[in-house]
Amino acid sequence: MAESIDDDERTNAVGLFNTARSYWQSAVHLNAGDLKVTHPQAPVTFLFCHAIELYLKAYLRGAGKSVAELKQIGHRVANLAKVAADTGLKIEPEQSEVLNHVDDAGVAIEARYIVTGFKTSPTNDALSGAAASLDQSVCAALVKAGLPVRNEYFEQPKPQRSSGLDADTSRVLVHLFRTSEMDDRDVATMATILRLERGMLEYHLVILDEGKLAENTGFNYVTGHVYWAITPEGRRHVVDHRLLDAT
Repeated sequence: MAESIDDDERTNAVGLFNTARSYWQSAVHLNAGDLKVTHPQAPVTFLFCHAIELYLKAYLRGAGKSVAELKQIGHRVANLAKVAADTGLKIEPEQSEVLNHVDDAGVAIEARYIVTGFKTSPTNDALSGAAASLDQSVCAALVKAGLPVRNEYFEQPKPQRSSGLDADTSRVLVHLFRTSEMDDRDVATMATILRLERGMLEYHLVILDEGKLAENTGFNYVTGHVYWAITPEGRRHVVDHRLLDAT
C-alpha cells in the first residue's frame, strides 16, 4: 500500500515558487495583449495578485512554516507579507506599500468578481513590479536554503497595439509590403490575388490612402492598369503592429 503524501510534502516551497512565477509571467504577457473584451485588465490583476500571494507562501514554506501555519495566516497579502518580513524576507518600502494596498482595496476580489463603483487600486504595472521584486528576493532566499529553483531573466513582451485596420485592409497593406513586382500592385491583379471584388479592394485602398499608408502611383492609359504602392508610414505600420505574423 502506497504511503499517503501529507500536505507539507504536497505543498512545498519549490512548487509554490514555480507556480507563482507561472502566474506572474502569464499576467505580464496577457497585460501586453490588446484584447477586445469589456474588462481586459481584470484577469491580469487577479493573476498578479495570486502570483504575489504564492511568492510569499513559497518564502514562508522555505523558511520552515508548515501548511497548517500558512492556513492560519490566511490569504491576505498584507498578513503574509508581514510574517514573511518578520521571518527575514527583505521587502522594499515601495513594494510593501503596494502589498498592503492590495488588501486595503480588495484588489484581487474586485478583479475576480468585478465590483463596480468608485475605487482606487494599485495599477497592474505596480503589481507587476511587486511580483518581479518578489521573484528575485524569494528565489535568492530559496537558493540560499538549498532548494532547486532557478534565477531566471524574462524579457518583457512588446505591447501589442491595435493596428486600427480591419482584416482585409490589413491584408491589402501586407500585400503591398511584400510585393516587389509592379504588375502585382495593379488594382485588378491585387483583387484577383487577394480574392476581393474590385470595388471592395478599391474601398480598402481608399482607407489606406486616407491613413497615408498607401498611395496611388499612376495610371497606364494603354493597359488601363492602376498602380498602388506602400508608403514609408505603411511599412512602419506593418512592422510595428506585427501584421506579417497575422497573415
